[in-house]
Amino acid sequence: MQQAMQIPHVKKAPWHWLRYRRVDAWVCGLQQLKAECLARTPIDEARCHVLPLPLDDRWFAPADARSAFREALELPEGAWLVGTVGRLDPKKGQRTALQALAHLPEHVHWLFVGDNTVDNDRDERTALFERAQSLGVADRAHFFNARADVLPVYDALDAFVMTSDSETIGTVTLEALAREVPVIGTDAGGTPELLDAGGGQLVPPRNAEALAEAVIVLMQEAPEALAVRKRKGRDYAAKCRPSQLIPAWEELLASLVESGRKA
Repeated sequence: MQQAMQIPHVKKAPWHWLRYRRVDAWVCGLQQLKAECLARTPIDEARCHVLPLPLDDRWFAPADARSAFREALELPEGAWLVGTVGRLDPKKGQRTALQALAHLPEHVHWLFVGDNTVDNDRDERTALFERAQSLGVADRAHFFNARADVLPVYDALDAFVMTSDSETIGTVTLEALAREVPVIGTDAGGTPELLDAGGGQLVPPRNAEALAEAVIVLMQEAPEALAVRKRKGRDYAAKCRPSQLIPAWEELLASLVESGRKA
């Protein structure tokens, strides 16, 4: 069993014990998820393992010094670009991002890449457009549809923000770290663990003032310190590369076979 989502409720009823006893290896994407698994299910320590989610090698290719995607935005000279990638949804925090943008200097722009959540019958894109207009930041908020190749998007950014109320394992956060983009994330879900190695800052969810302050701090950070932060983030994301994960999975499967358990 591979766990990539949180376990919000205790699952230790008799029927849970019957089900979980059949699991020979439970693999979590984060240490936090392992702690949840051990606390809320009958899975024991010996069967619970931590292996990160995979990240393709293409995320670690050298960045283009001149981002064609950024040039296509036709930003004003000296613009500082913050970005958020993900579906448009009230729980994803784009509204907080727009509020934060209203507190930021005029040369700061915010890029949103994503589509409406398809199963909640809500046109969040229109709601965000209207929010941007009411806040007076419509000229600095840029909305793009979801796209298959978002790598050029990251290379266009000066900073990436994970704005979700609570994200279990934000793949987009890992992607930004791999592209050596400074990250600001909400202090909820699995994001603190992803940024714990020094790859980013944390802010409370739904706190526009704290988010704006974190952006300003990042803008003022010394280039040497920023370079260290980028390397730490990339090093953490590198643990998700196939060259790291495949041997770890092979070792786990081999141990199951040797122990006589099912794979």
